[in-house]
Amino acid sequence: LNDSQPGSPIIGKVASAATTNMLQPGGEYNFVNHNFFGGTDSFAMYAVCGVGPGWVYNKTNGFSFIPTGRGEENPFDLCEYKDHLFFAYPHGSLQHSVIGSPMDWSGGLGALEFGVGSEISSLIPGPKALIICTEKDVQALEGGGVDDWQKEVITQHTGIAKGTGLYQSQSFVLAQAGIVSLDRTDQFGNFADSVLSDRIRNIIVPLYDQCRGALARKDKGQYRLYFANGTNICLSTNQGNVTGFSQFDYGGLSIRSSCNPYGRVFLATDSGYVYHDDVGGSNDGDERTSVIRTSFANQGDPDTRKRYRRLDMTLNADSFVNFRVNFSFDKASAVPQSSIQSGLLVSGGGFWDLSNWNQVFWDASSAPTVASDIDGVGFDISTMVFVQSRIHPPFIVEDISLEWSPRRKVR
Repeated sequence: LNDSQPGSPIIGKVASAATTNMLQPGGEYNFVNHNFFGGTDSFAMYAVCGVGPGWVYNKTNGFSFIPTGRGEENPFDLCEYKDHLFFAYPHGSLQHSVIGSPMDWSGGLGALEFGVGSEISSLIPGPKALIICTEKDVQALEGGGVDDWQKEVITQHTGIAKGTGLYQSQSFVLAQAGIVSLDRTDQFGNFADSVLSDRIRNIIVPLYDQCRGALARKDKGQYRLYFANGTNICLSTNQGNVTGFSQFDYGGLSIRSSCNPYGRVFLATDSGYVYHDDVGGSNDGDERTSVIRTSFANQGDPDTRKRYRRLDMTLNADSFVNFRVNFSFDKASAVPQSSIQSGLLVSGGGFWDLSNWNQVFWDASSAPTVASDIDGVGFDISTMVFVQSRIHPPFIVEDISLEWSPRRKVR
């Protein structure tokens, strides 16, 4: 409307009443934080929920819905890639904003919508491409904008569980065959995939349909998966190499969703409570159990029977450690033998006010070595460290050394 008088500062009037922005119930929310404009006050949080339009919140400008001009505003996943805001919609539709302008979705200015041929399950913005995971395959979108986008299929006939695609030194997803790494091969300039979880295939494959989401702990090199039955799986990496898997739970709690802001992990559960993970040495007063089991090592000589005599274990802990050590031989065909290590095994504070040339150590930590006798014979050995306690500080097993003597070759 424009009924202002000539020279008046009023250029128009709005006849309708003000309305309150309301979020519809029943949504499952996904968030991404990004600064599209570079100003100190333009950092914002963007979100979608699957039952209404996407929205943005900024501490300066407040809350606002994001109109994309699409007929049905129900995006369920989002990401930022190459300074575009991407929205994933049902029926395999992917849409992005104008470059550098998350509120502008005009096709004439560079916004775009295209189909991927199947329901989208995860979006992974990597350093080389945007990985688009679907229920039937995995695709990669390379380029910098509408002028040079190139989309290719990485893997076919590989369904990806919803919400499990994450980048943690490389792109990880949960496929029907297990945990898959999507990595770029420099020799051919494209992507290749590999299943990493063959060692736990019988555990993880039956849980595919129960997966609720994933979390990446880049500071610890971990890729975690949360399942509806309370089982959780952690893949650990070091410099891009898989170092092992662990299975853990939270005392019967089923994780509904998780987030990792600035290195702190928060978990929302079916109980309605939100928990701060990876803090403290207790589980709300309940007793908890943890196990570390090594693979069967044959000391580079699988054909020689050996008498194992001694184990030296280097620990890194903040305070006491109380645990039990168990040994198994010949791929666990022999009777397991135990050795109890209990009491206060102190770690930390090894050098107190120790002065060296031109430097002073103030309570620097040290890693003591714990020794245990072994009385067993076999071609190989596996070591299990078992902890069961109500309160137990975390500790790290830095290395394990074994003393043994050869007996005879296999006949």
